[in-house]
Amino acid sequence: MEIEDKINAIVDFIKKHPETVASRTILRRNLKSFDQYETAQELSFELENILKNQDSEKVDFFYYLIK
Repeated sequence: MEIEDKINAIVDFIKKHPETVASRTILRRNLKSFDQYETAQELSFELENILKNQDSEKVDFFYYLIK
């Protein structure tokens, strides 16, 4: 699976299941304060940009958390 597909899957999972342990873990590791975002769209856009700059091992780990 391509890294872009994994990033999209991660972001989609967090949009659909924001209260899960996996979602909160991913958000905490990538965003210092995710309460500052007013909408889920803002949050997902920022998370997607951050994940695009992560190495593939981290993205693989986050993908593993949601699967």
